Amino acid sequence: MAIGVSYVGSWTNYNILAEEKCFGGTGPCFASTRGYWQIYPAFTKANVSVTQRITSAVSGFVSITNLTNNEDYEFLNSVPIMGRVTVAGIQLRY
Repeated sequence: MAIGVSYVGSWTNYNILAEEKCFGGTGPCFASTRGYWQIYPAFTKANVSVTQRITSAVSGFVSITNLTNNEDYEFLNSVPIMGRVTVAGIQLRY
């Protein structure tokens, strides 16, 4: 079994969606790009994987990334968020 945790502190980056709303005429516009700066909150994401040997040549595994399905932005709010991803499989040794 393996468990991993990633922590990212808060950071400042552009709010691309607000800027695009300005361009589309559906949101307020600012005199400079600094008006689109946004403080993104800190977040933590956990991963876990389990491997079970079935025979000397066959093992099964399950790996889960973003275990808690945390949907906080990791870079910009215009980049899709990857939710929980589960992968299961069999490993063969020959």
